[in-house]
Amino acid sequence: MTEAGGRSDQGTEGTEGTEGTEGTEGTQGTQGTLQLLLSLLSLLSLLSLVFLTFSASSEGG
Repeated sequence: MTEAGGRSDQGTEGTEGTEGTEGTEGTQGTQGTLQLLLSLLSLLSLLSLVFLTFSASSEGG
């Protein structure tokens, strides 16, 4: 019977594995880089649109 109790205690030790969730912080860093890349892409797209509009206006003139 004591062995069964020991097993239950070991099961509680498994909860310590939740500390692994701290690894998710690393994913947050990757998300930040992805957001930066997306922001850069958006800026580049806007710049390209502006450049195209100016080039089109210059050609029209």
